[in-house]
Amino acid sequence: MTIGIKRSNTGYPKYASVAEMKTVAIPAGHNVETVAYYSGWAAAGDENKGAGVYNIVTSSEFTAITGLAVPDEKGDFVLINGNVAYLQNNLTGVSVFQCGAVGDGVTDDSVYVQAAVNRLSKGGAVVFDVNSVFVLSDINCGVGVSMVGSSRSKTDACRIIGGDVSKPIFNVVGASLTFFGMEIMGLYFNGGNSSCAIYLSNATNLKIRSNSFHALSGNAILTDKINISNTVEISNNYINQSNKTQLDLEGLNDSVISENLIQQGLSVTNICDGVVLGTYNRLVDNYITLNQGHNVKVVGWGNIITGNNIVQAKLNGIYVNITSSDITCPTITGNNFLGNGTSEAAPSLNYSDLHLVKCTLGIVKANMFQKSTSYGDYTIRVDAGVTSVQIIGNNIRAFSINTILNNGSGIRISHNNSNQTSPSTESHDGFTCNDSIVFKSPQTIASADTLDLGGKQNGNVFNITGTTAINNISSGDNINGRLILLKFSSGLLVGDGGNLRMAGNFSVDANDILMFINISGIYYEISRSSN
Repeated sequence: MTIGIKRSNTGYPKYASVAEMKTVAIPAGHNVETVAYYSGWAAAGDENKGAGVYNIVTSSEFTAITGLAVPDEKGDFVLINGNVAYLQNNLTGVSVFQCGAVGDGVTDDSVYVQAAVNRLSKGGAVVFDVNSVFVLSDINCGVGVSMVGSSRSKTDACRIIGGDVSKPIFNVVGASLTFFGMEIMGLYFNGGNSSCAIYLSNATNLKIRSNSFHALSGNAILTDKINISNTVEISNNYINQSNKTQLDLEGLNDSVISENLIQQGLSVTNICDGVVLGTYNRLVDNYITLNQGHNVKVVGWGNIITGNNIVQAKLNGIYVNITSSDITCPTITGNNFLGNGTSEAAPSLNYSDLHLVKCTLGIVKANMFQKSTSYGDYTIRVDAGVTSVQIIGNNIRAFSINTILNNGSGIRISHNNSNQTSPSTESHDGFTCNDSIVFKSPQTIASADTLDLGGKQNGNVFNITGTTAINNISSGDNINGRLILLKFSSGLLVGDGGNLRMAGNFSVDANDILMFINISGIYYEISRSSN
């Protein structure tokens, strides 16, 4: 039976619920509408929750329209007379409530949301309504189908929680063929169990924007590393406290990740990086902070990282390890690094603001490195697997650890400003130009028969105290070409013998200077000065 009123905007007969509509023998060719999806919703004040307008068609007409033999009984229904109530999709798409979702935070709404996706074979939007909590898992997003929250406000946004720890919430598989592409926007993923909130495999022309991801058991976004996704925009999202790498984008190519807040990957058992970058992506204007692993890990070539705030990672701020044999060309410019390497582990674990492990033909330019912590060992560390990288025009200030260590080859380090703002920084490192010269405040060492200068991390300039004669020099790492300058504070004898090759013995007085170069463990005198 119909309710004894008509909607002013349609004039169609109205039913209190889908269940009531199904009991009426409505002739084909008519249009009707429901006040709500479930019985009792309208009476409970949820009028219009799941409300819909239906075309009444014969079963054969329904099959001709949809290609389906029978309705799914979620969005479309068989009436008592055998005709079919076929839901009209409105201009904004279809609400998940129109396909039977409950949104109470208890009921698993996956089959109902999947039904909403399936009916949009030509593209459109699945709308998640406000003030609801949806338990979901393994939703296969259709080609060109957008998943949209109907509110951007945190106070009334719908919430989505994972229902299966082994499965994603949303699967985006296959290319989008629509002109405008697909969007996932305005949703609040919070808690529950899932392998990830969004899984991308061979996806393209996709925007993931203006969502919140919070306290997830898995990744916020995970990409298939074999079936690569392309031209994806990930922007203006709030990503917080995932239990795995928050944005695992190793399988993402030619995409933009911009203006996101990515913070506090929290797992104790997993290394929770903030972002892992695949190939030829642009990481722009993000705030990435307080992740348990690296804030940014780069594993693919051709990435541009610019304008980001990289703050207080437990491990490295940016970690670059590109194992590809191709020319890798990472570009790291205009970023602000602050206090990365906050792990309380020993400095020997090599945590830095920027750690280049393996890459070629890169550029590190015009970045700001501020107040690095005392836990790491270098602000910028360049390992032996790095070739032909320029480190130029960076501002390194108020550091409490060493600045630049270069073990790479073909590395150009120039025009960097090391601005020491505290009197206590006199004892801290400057930057390493190459293996032979490290700019560092002079180290003070007591004279001995074998003068132990330590490795290159101690620099090249030494103040020698005491009066014990010196006949040998030990330098730990024994680097060929390392230059050594000794300045003496009192009189003693430096002997031409042992591993020292000199123009005769030198009886030094206070303020005298000797300079050597190391060649295969033998220290050859370059010059002496009596002052």
